Amino acid sequence: MTSFTRTYSPSQVKRFAKATGDLNPLHDPKYMAGYRRHPLVHGMLLFTDATRTVNKELLMDPARIEVFLASPVSPGERVEVGHVLNGTGLELCVNHEGTNLLSTKNQTSKIVPGDSSLPITTNRVLMLASDYERFKRFRGLLHTDTEIASLLYAMARGSAAIYRCAMSAENEEERKVQEGVNRGVLPVFSSLKFQTTGNLDLDPRKDLEFRVGVRSGKTWRFSVQCYQGGKEVYSASHCAFPFPKAEILKMAKPL
Repeated sequence: MTSFTRTYSPSQVKRFAKATGDLNPLHDPKYMAGYRRHPLVHGMLLFTDATRTVNKELLMDPARIEVFLASPVSPGERVEVGHVLNGTGLELCVNHEGTNLLSTKNQTSKIVPGDSSLPITTNRVLMLASDYERFKRFRGLLHTDTEIASLLYAMARGSAAIYRCAMSAENEEERKVQEGVNRGVLPVFSSLKFQTTGNLDLDPRKDLEFRVGVRSGKTWRFSVQCYQGGKEVYSASHCAFPFPKAEILKMAKPL
């Protein structure tokens, strides 16, 4: 296993939220302190850190990227981040006390070269203007090459676009999700699936356009397509379970 150790601080979690625009209060140290809990480290932060050990040539080809989130981690908890190479691709690992946080009972997060289709249903366009200073902060958190950082930044911004879409509902499906959040029910993402296109000549100074779709039900499903300069950068399908806020707070480490 190619890996490194990491211990996240509340400041790093706050900086990641600011750099990506992810305003979910579960990642806000001040908000969580009101419940005497540490914030939860972003699943996208765990994923982006795991890719730091991956050969960049692999990410320059079209690939299917599957991320499964088993359980959260809080700042102050030490994790081992890295990947394992096997016959089907690269398995991503964030190990904490003997558990891979990027693995469920039957699924392990992985990057698999090659093309694959995803069930994408988008019905709303969100244009997120480029913010180069924000990108530089994001890259500073990762300490990685600009090419890879640009793709990971677009993915993280796509997750933020999902939250923005759900919190400014414009159709019936979005309103159902928004009503759930207003009742104290928050999304806990269990799986994130990306399909990259190989268009890694991303210019972080150019605008990113996101097309987002939301479906409510027993699980909340979010679809994302990211474009820059008329080219599709990636598509994604995310699944989240709606949990009462009180149950999610139990997952966080007490102060």
